[in-house]
Amino acid sequence: MAVTATGPDEIPPARKYRSRKQKPCDHCRRRRVCCVRDAEGACALCSRRSIPCTFSSKPSPRKRQARSTAASTPAVTSVNAQSNGRAQSRPRESTTPNAPSEQKGHAEGKYIGLTGTDDVYFVVDRFQGLGNDPAREAYFRERSSSTHSGSSNSSTHSARSVEGNAALARSIFVRDHHPAVPLLDADLALSDKQSRLLAVAISIITKYKSLELQGLHTNVLIEELTSSLLLEARSPRLETVEAAILFTQKALRGRMSTSAPGLWAVIGTIIGMSHDLGLHVDCSTWNIPAATKRRRRRIWWAAYFQDKWFAMALGRPSYLNDANTTTLMLTASDFADCDPNSGTDNPRRPELATGIHCFVAMAELAVILNEVLLNFFTISSVVKLREVTGQHIIDIADRIEAKLDNWRAAYLDPILTQRFFPDVTGSLEIAYITARVMLLRGIFPKLYRRNLSLDNHFGRAVEVTSRAISLVETLQINRLSAFWWSCSGLNFALVGTFMASLKRLSTDSIRAKYWDEQLAYYRKLLAAHGPSFWPAKFAATALDLMAKNLTKTTGDAADDVSGSGGVSGAASSSDAFANGLVDAFASPETSWSGASYDFFPHNLTVLNEADFSTDWAAVGGADGFLWQNMHLG
Repeated sequence: MAVTATGPDEIPPARKYRSRKQKPCDHCRRRRVCCVRDAEGACALCSRRSIPCTFSSKPSPRKRQARSTAASTPAVTSVNAQSNGRAQSRPRESTTPNAPSEQKGHAEGKYIGLTGTDDVYFVVDRFQGLGNDPAREAYFRERSSSTHSGSSNSSTHSARSVEGNAALARSIFVRDHHPAVPLLDADLALSDKQSRLLAVAISIITKYKSLELQGLHTNVLIEELTSSLLLEARSPRLETVEAAILFTQKALRGRMSTSAPGLWAVIGTIIGMSHDLGLHVDCSTWNIPAATKRRRRRIWWAAYFQDKWFAMALGRPSYLNDANTTTLMLTASDFADCDPNSGTDNPRRPELATGIHCFVAMAELAVILNEVLLNFFTISSVVKLREVTGQHIIDIADRIEAKLDNWRAAYLDPILTQRFFPDVTGSLEIAYITARVMLLRGIFPKLYRRNLSLDNHFGRAVEVTSRAISLVETLQINRLSAFWWSCSGLNFALVGTFMASLKRLSTDSIRAKYWDEQLAYYRKLLAAHGPSFWPAKFAATALDLMAKNLTKTTGDAADDVSGSGGVSGAASSSDAFANGLVDAFASPETSWSGASYDFFPHNLTVLNEADFSTDWAAVGGADGFLWQNMHLG
């Protein structure tokens, strides 16, 4: 069909605008025609027919066709089928009546990644209606509807002005927090001309250490910072990124939720602003001041290890790819101007020198942690490792283990022999322990599936968990009074998760009892330190919640096993909490779906029964690991 162009003169005039406020006359309303008025207000139709033009009738109610839900469904389906021919051949997905999505509308949950304090094997049997098939890549835990509300009543609280307390907050920050997180230049940390966003971040991070700042309401400050951050992120400055990074250092303290809702979004904002500012590009040859170059490197690597550690701890994929950065690694010279009272390159305060050392070490350790995550905890790596031999996996793990040993000799061992007050090295030590835990957590199930000897790796697991217990046992006032990085609470929790995983991997009473005792003792230590040490309180709460969720999962399964003649090791929910929640982790007889996949399953003896017919005490021969000799320290 030919299409002819229409000239400007041939375009019909637009219809005259008619206001809804002008009601039609009664005659036009009955005939359902347009009521056109002349200049005098008379209706044109009534004038032509010489009938009175009245306005007494009211609009007639609309007649709606009553349709049931069942009747409307086929109509919608047919419309969709007509609009898209492929819809008719698309298979329908059936849902069970008990599916959470049917009971509670559209089910939205928290994604459970391959890392994190929620071991995926602890929750895989729950909420099958949400697609928690062990053969799939995604797992979700339902969250209550109360967590969806972003509104807060905190803004109604009366809080003292930030400006009136800014000087005090800055002095407390430089004295107590700057040595542990030497991100800022000292002159900026003490400056009264810093941005309000940075002033609010400093107030949030310091108010826990001073009674003078208790009048500042935390929720009001956080609400102001998060709302301001969204605006400043449109055109960020270096100071904007610094404020956001400092905010994440206190983001977990005082939170009632151990899943840190919203924190991962803040990390994403930090990474996005860093990219906007080009912090991922090497600036060593740029024509900018040397102090700015040092500052850019500090900010970038602070953002880098925040991304890697929280990606690991929260079970999220990292925002960063090393292929897209050329920024040089941090050195101590990048902190030369951190102490304004120092006339040399070395700061005079010993705790500040240690803090700088730990900051650089954390950046180096984050690079090794990233290698662990890339090799064992990405979805693509899980698929690739299914096709390789067990020796190949061991070679990868040994290579990373060697890097961790070299890192420990270069960064951790030298500073652990020194004594300071406050001692800021605790965060670095638990970070090193966690990196080793995650490496072991990545290789254990893969070697199990190949029926390889694990005596050496179990020996490493005993050594690293014992070191974590010793760290909590020997906490003294010099470490308890120091500032701890916010990822430390999650790191302590991850060690407990690893112990629970090893308990569920046990196939004999000796190993099961050992990990039972280790986990129970570790949780008691965390609970004892909880009132005065927030990372321990956070970790103990996270382990309690994990045990509570696991108890819900295993309760019904244990009843089914015992009813069919099996042995059930899961206690009831009340008994589990009464016994320190250890029983919640103590059931290797949990029902298992039979699918084979790459992380800690609930019951490996059911999954690969033939693989475990050998007596573990003799697997390693004369050099086998002697579990009978294990005692609590």
